[in-house]
Amino acid sequence: MHGLWDATRIRRCTGPGKGCGFAQLGQAVCPCDDSMSTDEYALVVDELNRGIKEPALLIGLTRSRMQRLAGLQRFEDAALVRDRWESLTHAIHRNRVWRAFQDAGNVEVSGHGGVNVLVSHGRMEAAWRTTETRPLTLATTTEPSVHPPSMAAIDEAILLWNWLSKNGSRIVLIEGSLALPASRIPTLSDGHSV
Repeated sequence: MHGLWDATRIRRCTGPGKGCGFAQLGQAVCPCDDSMSTDEYALVVDELNRGIKEPALLIGLTRSRMQRLAGLQRFEDAALVRDRWESLTHAIHRNRVWRAFQDAGNVEVSGHGGVNVLVSHGRMEAAWRTTETRPLTLATTTEPSVHPPSMAAIDEAILLWNWLSKNGSRIVLIEGSLALPASRIPTLSDGHSV
């Protein structure tokens, strides 16, 4: 959340008033004090939503804020902004992996170490050795979900993604498509992407 606040001018207050301190300092907009219309604020929200899909759109404000703080020799504050950006990029990556598994549906993978795995929308449904017969599974498996049901489900998807990304794993069967967006998530430190 703090990473998004650094990267956008989304409101930080929670209710009507005369403008929160962040809006008075120019770090956020405050539609609840009637200083902007609903349509104007919708553009700020749309910018945030586009930035989550295309993180390069979010890095500008974060980078300038970090550079400004470093220029004022407020190095600890600049490091905090950097750390919040890194947390945001990890959250975006985790969200990308989750969505990729939702689009993939059921995926059967022959992994290194002689283990096969059936993954359904980011959840492991079955695992067996390649020397064994594939176990029977229920016809109804995990359903796709717009939002992860829990942090544990995201963690499981990330673990499965990391396992699938290792050398020696190959997809045997897939219902949909399994891919991350081609656009990379930019870093603040060196201008390269992760």
